[in-house]
Amino acid sequence: MDHTPMTLAELQRLFALPSPRATRAALRALGLRLRGRGVPQAALWQALGLAPGQTPEAAAALAAPLMKAAGVAALRGVDTETVHRWCREGSDRLPPPLRLGGPRRTRWIRAEVLAREG
Repeated sequence: MDHTPMTLAELQRLFALPSPRATRAALRALGLRLRGRGVPQAALWQALGLAPGQTPEAAAALAAPLMKAAGVAALRGVDTETVHRWCREGSDRLPPPLRLGGPRRTRWIRAEVLAREG
């Protein structure tokens, strides 16, 4: 991954959030600030708990939009409430969610969810 900044619009798409305001709140929850043209990708991945030195294939997978509970539920073939229950219980069926600063701002990295399928 590189230091190319991600713009506010790119971050909004990545976080699957409805507005630039919600995206700025998510950045604050991660301890990041939008500066100049955006947020460096390396800083973003580090804030998400990911290693900054990824292969190009891994970087592309990680750049996919984050998943909401409904998307995780559809991918795993369960109800949305089951995903929320697994999250509350700390189940090993899912990777830990990313908390982006609000009750409806819990997201998962698709590559991590796929890696936990079993």
